[in-house]
Amino acid sequence: MNNPNELNTVTKTRQELQQQKTGAWMAVIFVVALVIAIVFTALVTFSFTVNTFLPKPEEERTDLEILADLMDQHACFSPEYEKMQEAALKAFVGASGDKYTVYYTDEEYAEIQAENEGRYVGIGVTVQEETVVYEEKEITLLKIVRIIENSPATESSLSVGDYIYSIYTDGGIQYVDEVGKDGAVALIRGVVGSAVTISYLTPTESGYDLLQAGLIRAAVENISVESKISELDSSVGIIQIYRFDLTTPSQLCEAFDSLIADGVRKFVLDLRDNGGGLLASVRACASYFVKSGDLLLTKSSNEKTESIYAGYFSYAEGKSVPTEDIGKYRDYELVTLVNENTASAAELFVSVLRDYELAEMVGVRTFGKGSMQEYIPLASYGMEGVLKLTTNLYYPPCGEGYHGVGLDPDLIVPLEDGLNIGSISEWEDNQLLCAIGLLLPPIE
Repeated sequence: MNNPNELNTVTKTRQELQQQKTGAWMAVIFVVALVIAIVFTALVTFSFTVNTFLPKPEEERTDLEILADLMDQHACFSPEYEKMQEAALKAFVGASGDKYTVYYTDEEYAEIQAENEGRYVGIGVTVQEETVVYEEKEITLLKIVRIIENSPATESSLSVGDYIYSIYTDGGIQYVDEVGKDGAVALIRGVVGSAVTISYLTPTESGYDLLQAGLIRAAVENISVESKISELDSSVGIIQIYRFDLTTPSQLCEAFDSLIADGVRKFVLDLRDNGGGLLASVRACASYFVKSGDLLLTKSSNEKTESIYAGYFSYAEGKSVPTEDIGKYRDYELVTLVNENTASAAELFVSVLRDYELAEMVGVRTFGKGSMQEYIPLASYGMEGVLKLTTNLYYPPCGEGYHGVGLDPDLIVPLEDGLNIGSISEWEDNQLLCAIGLLLPPIE
């Protein structure tokens, strides 16, 4: 290292290494800066594109809001947004594919609750959906199967067997085939003293006549059970159950006790045109015929399965089936009478009696509704109204479901053509006569 040339060479080498390191760092810094510049440019470009060509979050609108804005800007008349919102909710729920899922306003739900308690404001008819051919088109209308005594309908031109075709409202004519049973019933209901005009089809020899009836709505007390002693044989009582509401269990007991006091020991339970009702009601009614602990039904949802048995329970505030009344009427001879309009809870009731071999079934195949709906108030979700939603299928004690299928009677007896069960006598009613005949001793 004492040679000057060697010292100069070492010094020169260190300087070159230092220059190379500096150059490498400069290259790294340049690349990093270039990447940052590219990313920054991309972010600026994306932000510009989003803000320029796509709606900002606060500007995002639903299809309904877009339509509302257009109507606000261009409509000649002011839109009735409250009615439009209600109609939109009904249409949305109605398109679910389940005809038993329905949106109700708070007012409509209050009327349903009142009817379940045996009272409502309307015209006083019981109806069932039925498909007819009118003007070469197949449509679904509401057939009048019962007219309640002392109701507005009794003073009108309406008759059992007529078909409600349309209802006139402030918004124009609403057709039953378009709005469905629930929608039509809601339109017919209203405020005491208000008027409603109904178009209806009445059967004729050549088809149907389209007529109109104007009625004044009134408070109607719905009698769910009626009874009488058979004209054919005084040992037979006929009990007609129209629906299963919160009045039905007590009315059923009253009917049985009254007929038993008159010496009746055999009963025809007529559930033709009974469209069902409340599970609590049919559970209470069935409890009067089975043993304590007997299985009444099994409910099945997409979450769980639950079995329900006979036993003491409260089916409404202040109303219950006492333990001593369970099986109260099981030792009497029974026959049930059904038709194509016997549905839902009514099908469950006759199934329970047949599964425990307590009653034979007479008539024709039933409707086939073995699903249960629950009412879900929407207030807790910040909405008005109530959603009726199918939540369960249910099965009778035998475990065989009838949803979409119906129940076949033990003795199949079609009603003779041209007869309406709500307007014929006992002697004209061939189905009823067959049911009574099963309870009488054979003629020797």
